[in-house]
Amino acid sequence: MSPSALSAARKFWEVFPAVMRTIFAEARRGKDNLTPQHFRILHVLSAQECSVSQLAQHQDVSLPTMSETVQTLVERGWLERANSEADRRVMHIGLTRKGQHVLASEHRRLMGLMADRLSCLTPAEVVQVEKGLTLLLDVFDVPTKEGSAKKKVANPASRES
Repeated sequence: MSPSALSAARKFWEVFPAVMRTIFAEARRGKDNLTPQHFRILHVLSAQECSVSQLAQHQDVSLPTMSETVQTLVERGWLERANSEADRRVMHIGLTRKGQHVLASEHRRLMGLMADRLSCLTPAEVVQVEKGLTLLLDVFDVPTKEGSAKKKVANPASRES
């Protein structure tokens, strides 16, 4: 591992927690009082419906914890449960219109917050930040499209041989 990669990794671990702490603190201050877990669940369900067990696996929490969280979000009117047409034993969880609205409005609000924070930078610095974030996305994103991180990042064990 190169010294510059190690230095960048250290900087990442300084920056990333500070950014996420700021974003999630602001989300909690919003009118909907979104927790980080609620935001992630709404985001996942904006792409497709899931079962509670799939959500628990995705969020790396226990099934009882996810069941409790889903119940909270159902009570807020952000999620709804529906029986699977293929298997009546399976319950699918999806966003309601209210949940879609909460996610979209909170996303816009938090994007505005980020844009405000970045507005103190010069246009050239903003371009640098955007290029750096694009590089990070290329390294950490896992789509299987051509040129994705899977092709760019080799198995770390193979580099040490």
